[in-house]
Amino acid sequence: MRKTQEPFNSLLKGLEGEFKNINYSLSKVQTQLPSHLLPSDFFKLQQQLTSMHQSLKPNENSAVIKLPVLAKTTNSQANLTSNQDYRRPIRSVLSEQRTRSSIINPQNSYGRTWLNNRYNLPEPTKSNFRALGTKKYSKPKVAKYYKAKVLPRQYREDPQSDPPPITEQDVEDGMMNLITRGLIPKDVDLSPAFERGVPPLKMQTAAIHDWRDKAPPAPTISSSNMQLAIYEPKINDQSRPLFTLESPGEIQEIAQQEKPAIKNYEEIVDTYSQHQITIRKGKILVTPEFLSFKRIYSEVWSNIAEALQMAEEIFGKYGAGIVYLDGKKLADLAKDELRTLKEHEIISCIINAKSVVPFIQNPNIKYKTPLGKDLACVKIQSAWRGYKAFVAYQQLKILIEKANIIKKGFKNYMIKKREKRESTEESNN
Repeated sequence: MRKTQEPFNSLLKGLEGEFKNINYSLSKVQTQLPSHLLPSDFFKLQQQLTSMHQSLKPNENSAVIKLPVLAKTTNSQANLTSNQDYRRPIRSVLSEQRTRSSIINPQNSYGRTWLNNRYNLPEPTKSNFRALGTKKYSKPKVAKYYKAKVLPRQYREDPQSDPPPITEQDVEDGMMNLITRGLIPKDVDLSPAFERGVPPLKMQTAAIHDWRDKAPPAPTISSSNMQLAIYEPKINDQSRPLFTLESPGEIQEIAQQEKPAIKNYEEIVDTYSQHQITIRKGKILVTPEFLSFKRIYSEVWSNIAEALQMAEEIFGKYGAGIVYLDGKKLADLAKDELRTLKEHEIISCIINAKSVVPFIQNPNIKYKTPLGKDLACVKIQSAWRGYKAFVAYQQLKILIEKANIIKKGFKNYMIKKREKRESTEESNN
């Protein structure tokens, strides 16, 4: 225990020596300079240093500071202490709870002082209430629109890249701008960011305007000088009949007129529906619009069902997310029973073609689908077969040219032989 007290006593002696040197330097400055040249806080600082030096000076009776001796704990108590090292002290927990309760209560002066010191909140400003009816109407100012700041292309196209750097201009634009643009990730404690700089909130008493300060009605300017009659409604005016009936039979005829039948939900959908077919991940979604499409084209539904099955296979094979098909165009193409639709014809019926067709035609995405390996095998086989067919066709063309040469040579030989035979026969005759 004696060994642990010696470094602490040496530290106190060192602090005592430093305070003694500072007091000596201050007294020397006081003797060299007149009192009117010394700052106002000089004597106050000297008194504080003297009091601190007296508090650190050890007593004459006990030159050595003795620390309390702790009794040895048992093994169970030591294990309990080691297991509870990670827990927070109860004093800090109670202090945090007390601070939270005082901050929540707006009537607590301690909470207001704590918030003002930490977040640099200003005092509430005083509202300058004007006399009623003295403000004149002024034209509202046009709001200024600034060009939106967009992330660079390299960060927008590659979400796995490093986060973009935050510049001073981005910090000046505010915390909400940084969160909206994605420069600050979610689940981040933003309390330290509000502890410096401009306060996040400003308090001011709300001004209640008088109803007489509202803007006057805008004057109506007519394009012509024609004066129209002013309608003045009468309070005790009796309603007049719209028409007179000559006989009671006309009343029965009017009552017997057939009213138009009220359409139900299915008829309304069949009349005004655009008949868009939604395919999500290779499966058709059975929506009211799809059921209406099925009711209207029930006569040729067998052909349309084959086309829809083919569309499910195509978009499921390519792994497309959501595809909207034009049902009317697809029905027109599927009316012919003797012809099977091609893949490009079904793709031509896509409504959102700008987002789906590039996805289908992009090989980087096309071969990463669940059927990507099968599509890659089919592509390699078709390319290899096309290459072999092309090479065989080139060889066939060479053989045909050689056969034509032999054919022409043999034909010339036969012509010369016939001419020679004819000439010999003429000479014999």
